[in-house]
Amino acid sequence: MKRKKPDKPYWEMTTAELREATKEYDKEFSTEKTVPCPPEEFVRHLRLMRRLRRSGPSRRIKISMERGLLRQLDAYAKRFGLTRSAAIALAVQNLLTQAENQSPATS
Repeated sequence: MKRKKPDKPYWEMTTAELREATKEYDKEFSTEKTVPCPPEEFVRHLRLMRRLRRSGPSRRIKISMERGLLRQLDAYAKRFGLTRSAAIALAVQNLLTQAENQSPATS
């Protein structure tokens, strides 16, 4: 459903006109009509957030990875305009966030 642009600015409307122009916002919000964020937009958002909360200097590490998985990682990084390091950091960040959001097992 496309919104119709009001004929005049909100600040020039009467109360009745404002009520009519904004009545769509009175409806209950439903996530059924939402669509997932495109991956490119999601990665751009993550880059911005990472830049805003960068905690300190990076540290170089050496890891081993199966070649097929490394090829997949490089293809993913290339598709979203990331470096290999940034893609790995993003994956680790997502893994840690998921682990934090899981409720701990009750003993």
